[in-house]
Parts: sequence; C-alpha cells; structure tokens
Amino acid sequence: MHATGFVFNDLKLDNLLLNFDADVKSISKSKGNFFDSHNINMIDFGFATSYVLEDGKTHIKKCYVDFFRGNMVFSSLNQLKFHATSRRDDIIAVLYIMVYLLKNG
Repeated sequence: MHATGFVFNDLKLDNLLLNFDADVKSISKSKGNFFDSHNINMIDFGFATSYVLEDGKTHIKKCYVDFFRGNMVFSSLNQLKFHATSRRDDIIAVLYIMVYLLKNG
C-alpha cells in the first residue's frame, strides 16, 4: 500500500484478516500445521489517504488536517495531534498492535 503512495490510517485488529488456506495434504500427516498460510489481508480502505503529491514522488509537506481519521486506540501521536499522516504513522500503529497482542494474547 505504501508503495502506491497511500497510508491506511485505520490499522486495528478489526481491519486485519488472517488468510488460512487449509492444505488437504497436511491433514493426513501428523507433523506440520494444518493452516500453512501466513498471509494477513487488510480491509476497509475508507480512511486511506495519499502521502505524496500528484507527481507520485514528492512527499506532502507537514500540515494539519481538519478532522481525525482512523482509530484512536492504535493511532500514532502525530495522527492524534491532527498532523497529516505518512508511512511512519502506519508503522507505529502496527507496533502498537504487536504490543497489544503480546500483552493480551
């Protein structure tokens, strides 16, 4: 998503889906994991915004936004201060999700 110039802005557990592809061959085997896939899919791109200008190369300048977009639980401090978001804010949200899963998992 970041490679296309967009920021998700709404990372939370509700918007992440684990892709479990059941491998029929592994059912008969005693070893191995039945759910062999390790894919995570994102859904709900309603708050996604561009972090680059229309030329596709230049980052937008630091500015403020009029309203909050996203999830307040896993949002970065910059996002909570109404700064325009960039890739770092999504990465911070992923780190917050990982800490949450480690603590509550």
